Amino acid sequence: LNVALLRLSLLPLLSLGLLTLVVAWLVDKKGRGPLEDSSAVADSNPLELGAAFLFAFLFVVIMILTQQVILHYGKSGLAMLSFAVGFTDIDPFILSVLGGHFPHVSMQELTGAILIAAGSNNILKAGYTAIFGKHAVVRCVVVYLVLLGLVSIGWGFFISGTFLL
Repeated sequence: LNVALLRLSLLPLLSLGLLTLVVAWLVDKKGRGPLEDSSAVADSNPLELGAAFLFAFLFVVIMILTQQVILHYGKSGLAMLSFAVGFTDIDPFILSVLGGHFPHVSMQELTGAILIAAGSNNILKAGYTAIFGKHAVVRCVVVYLVLLGLVSIGWGFFISGTFLL
């Protein structure tokens, strides 16, 4: 457990999480349309051996990539990598940031990287929601996810002290 990183990330993660719960409650209160038939959902185990190997491979690649980006491009490179990684599976990136040894990077920069990755991942989820969502409140959810992503990215840049202007 990285207590220093936990202290830095607790306020943004809890406040954005609480805000998300409130918005989810409001969206749910707005009403639901008729439920669609979900019997066509694929029946597969997400914990298959193939998925585990893919996750392990991604974890190693992202750990190496993160170290190289930090070494060659510093905190600006880390911020840009975290933004790009957010459009993929962010779990290997977050685990590599939490478990890696980055002597030239401060806890603020690592916390910022996690928030930036989470923010761009929310923007990705907004895209998925816009494409695959069939419910009447999809537009509201898409707008919220984009705003949540932008706030998270902004907060990440603020915490890390990285400004790309």
